[in-house]
Amino acid sequence: MNTPRTLPFAPFVPRICVIDDNPVVGVRMQKLLNTRGFRNVTVFRSAWPALQACHYRLPDLVLVDYGMPQIDGIRFIEALRHYPPARTLPIVMFTGQSLEALRPRAMEAGASDVLSKDLTGEELLRRVKSLLSAAQAPFEMAAPSLAAPVLDRVLLADAGREGPASHGGWGLLAQYEQKAEITDEDESMLRHLSRIASLRDRNTGQHTERMAYYAAVIGRRYGLSLTQAQMLVAAAPLHDIGKVGVPDAVLHKSGSLDDDERTLMRRHPALGFELLRDSSSAVIRLGAEISLSHHERFDGSGYPQGLRGHEIPLSGRLVAVADVLDALSTERPYKAAWPLHLAIREISAQAGTHFDPAVVSALTDASDQLLTIKQYFEMAEPFAKTTPMTLI
Repeated sequence: MNTPRTLPFAPFVPRICVIDDNPVVGVRMQKLLNTRGFRNVTVFRSAWPALQACHYRLPDLVLVDYGMPQIDGIRFIEALRHYPPARTLPIVMFTGQSLEALRPRAMEAGASDVLSKDLTGEELLRRVKSLLSAAQAPFEMAAPSLAAPVLDRVLLADAGREGPASHGGWGLLAQYEQKAEITDEDESMLRHLSRIASLRDRNTGQHTERMAYYAAVIGRRYGLSLTQAQMLVAAAPLHDIGKVGVPDAVLHKSGSLDDDERTLMRRHPALGFELLRDSSSAVIRLGAEISLSHHERFDGSGYPQGLRGHEIPLSGRLVAVADVLDALSTERPYKAAWPLHLAIREISAQAGTHFDPAVVSALTDASDQLLTIKQYFEMAEPFAKTTPMTLI
């Protein structure tokens, strides 16, 4: 990789809110949007829960029916427009009634457009795309330098430190300071491996992608070149690939593991290493190194090899910090998400025991960029903690 390239992770997915008291209409609209790439669609059957959800996390587009009980579409639009962040939000009202009679009232309330329910699917999709593009245009015109993907801009930012005098303890990353190669075949294999991992472990997906960027940004502060950081972004999601060899009863157990189960779980770093180690791909061999080393601890009390200090490859030391940062700062079934600054404080308290103090120092230096990454991935989540409607 001689020049920066966009990596195949975390595309932006617009958040769309559909409100219709008729579940058949809502589901049809959701399925239509899903089939055309709009995968982040949440459907509500009444206006009040939708208003609450929009205040919790603003969507990128709202499609609201006019004829709903209690709060109709026009009153919904008026209420939402009173919320300052929603004053420029694209809001489309659709109706089975006469457009001529409703359009003036809806536009006065703040609708961006009024459409007939008789509209074809293709016409609706064209209007949705047009409104989303128009909503993004002022932002792009005001800041043309933001045309590059957000995550790539974070990696392109000043590393903040000069590179180290030597690469002692850097492991495979030392080989990629100036030049590395991620081929189309590598990217295809990475996607397949990630898909296999996601089928076995419900905690993959955004966790692995977000964690990979955390590791790369911390690495840039530590002294990684851009090429090394990009290799780390590509390889880090393979850190838990060895869990494909852990029995379901252990991997998905809701309670505490007993000693035998813990022994089985602790096999996954070595299993991942054995799975990846003989690859001809440089990025997958880096993934093997990460898999084997990311549960080692700086004081030598980790596993599977009990390495200490700089015996642990740098890739493993970086992913160890990024993995715990993401686990602490995101919601899990058994805990609430910690604010990012508290997660960083907790990790800092373990510098020198669990974590490399120099990597922890880079973590604290990169806190602003880490917050940018966290917010970016939140944009790709459903805009409200509401289960979308599904066909029964």
